Amino acid sequence: MAETVELLPEGKNDDDDNPDLLAKVSFKEIDNEVIQKQAQQDIVLFEAITKRRSNRSPFENRKLPGDLLSSLKDIARAHSAWLDIVEEELQKNGLADLISQGDRIQLSDKKFCRELAAWIHPNRSQSRMVCRDMRMACQTSYHTWVLF
Repeated sequence: MAETVELLPEGKNDDDDNPDLLAKVSFKEIDNEVIQKQAQQDIVLFEAITKRRSNRSPFENRKLPGDLLSSLKDIARAHSAWLDIVEEELQKNGLADLISQGDRIQLSDKKFCRELAAWIHPNRSQSRMVCRDMRMACQTSYHTWVLF
């Protein structure tokens, strides 16, 4: 199936039952061969989920080559995204402060904490512990793994 996405302008929603509606997505039938090709790509991506790993340890303390950074920016642009390289300490600290502030705001929301706990731990009884631990992490400096 192929989709079309119609983004709705802010405040211009015709659906009174759902005032938070942001877009309308429509699907239409497409060629079976195209569907099969997409399914094969999806299988590869799906299988990658179990192989994905996070690393929050420090990396080498060196600058990345300019041509690599340019390539990364081009890749982001090709996917309708943007990448901005922040190198100045003052800007890094400002971004880290904004991230910490956002984390504190989210972690003060009990509903958010319950959802976060459901994703992190299969046992909901541990949700209070997870949010408490996450709040403590937000109060400490973990900027290095986020930005540097």
